Amino acid sequence: MFSKKNFEENNLDDVEGLHFHALCEQNVDALEKVLYTFEKNFSKYFKGLKYINFGGGHHITKQGYDVEKLIEIIKKFREKYDIDVYLEPGEAVGWETGYLVS
Repeated sequence: MFSKKNFEENNLDDVEGLHFHALCEQNVDALEKVLYTFEKNFSKYFKGLKYINFGGGHHITKQGYDVEKLIEIIKKFREKYDIDVYLEPGEAVGWETGYLVS
């Protein structure tokens, strides 16, 4: 899933954050699985970083999405690593808001 093939671990001096983007219109259970694997493979590089970007594809406005679980996951991650978390809601912001006529 997460490949270190092109990851230059000895070249991180100017890196302020890491970003994974592995979701598309998924709910929080998918994020939880991706995050587990991401942590397993990359957490040794988190020290000194300013942020981790959890990417996009989070369908947080979809009926039935477990927003409370998302909040819990983000809080635990922030506390565990003392790092900011970015989240890209993307289409969830405009999903089912109407039609665009041009």
